[in-house]
Amino acid sequence: MSDTLEMTAEPSPARAGMTALLAFGILLGAMRYVYVNPDRYLLVVAGVFVSSLIYFVVSAIRAGILYDIMKGFLFGAVISAIVEAIPVLDVILTIAFLALGFLAIFNTVKNMLVEIILSFGMFFTLSHIHMIGTGEIIAGPHDLECLVSAFSVLALITCVRVGLRASGVQEALLLLSLTFLSIPLVTILLVSLVASARSSSRTTVSTKRVSVKQNVSSHMRAPAFSSTGFKSIYVRDYTRTLTKTVTVAVNGAGPGIIGMGVTGAVSRKLSGKKR
Repeated sequence: MSDTLEMTAEPSPARAGMTALLAFGILLGAMRYVYVNPDRYLLVVAGVFVSSLIYFVVSAIRAGILYDIMKGFLFGAVISAIVEAIPVLDVILTIAFLALGFLAIFNTVKNMLVEIILSFGMFFTLSHIHMIGTGEIIAGPHDLECLVSAFSVLALITCVRVGLRASGVQEALLLLSLTFLSIPLVTILLVSLVASARSSSRTTVSTKRVSVKQNVSSHMRAPAFSSTGFKSIYVRDYTRTLTKTVTVAVNGAGPGIIGMGVTGAVSRKLSGKKR
């Protein structure tokens, strides 16, 4: 099983270059469409995200990312069972999982940093073209031309990178989808890791009956009637056992440990894809 999102199609750099060239034309067409029809901006953005997400999910399934998710889930479940059996390991394992999770996300951000910058730049310029077209912001004499030029340059850089790095059409499309989804993917991974960390441990409160020993000091028992009349009885000190109900708090593993295992597995899968 491959550790990266690799495609199994026969490599074809020429086809990858043609795919990148076609993508560049589509991006320019989308930008011009927003330029002419600024009210259709959300439609264009939604189309880019949805198509990228569909292709990414299909590619991830083909590359075995579900297998890695299951491994992360099972690994988290095993750790959770260990913590339940040995509660003293709760803090240690939670910190270790957090460190590994944040390290995996850090590597993902580092490897996808260029894609994140390109994606942010394209959507930033496209959104400003939209706002100028709808009159939400007042542009200067050459602001619109500068934004169009900036978007074109960013789109060209993106497609050239894809053409140089991809070995086939499928990988070129995958790299494009990763570029457009880079910011949402990293955000989702980070949010899921933080949410998992918050629920990584749980405290349950319960009651149970316990036996406790109580020391009784020597004392004189109250006068009692006997054959010789009323007289006090001397009682020596002794120890007696009592049963009482107490409230206890038990720390154990929460569902977040499993979530951290899954998040880390996905992050490592994405990190491994970047060349």
